Amino acid sequence: MPSPSRLVTNTSPLLALLAACGSLELLHSLYDEVLVPHEVCAEIAAGGPNGFGVADFNQAGWLRK
Repeated sequence: MPSPSRLVTNTSPLLALLAACGSLELLHSLYDEVLVPHEVCAEIAAGGPNGFGVADFNQAGWLRK
């Protein structure tokens, strides 16, 4: 059975949270561990340093990338 304290995410929910809430902190409050696959990191980084959500994503040190 999946653990409700652990989440593996893709790009869409991360960007949707940033667009709707302006923060990824909701994930941090709901899950003990949020895992982000390498491919997701690459998709977000593809926006460049000024791309939407890149700075917030990079500052979220609690994400396991």
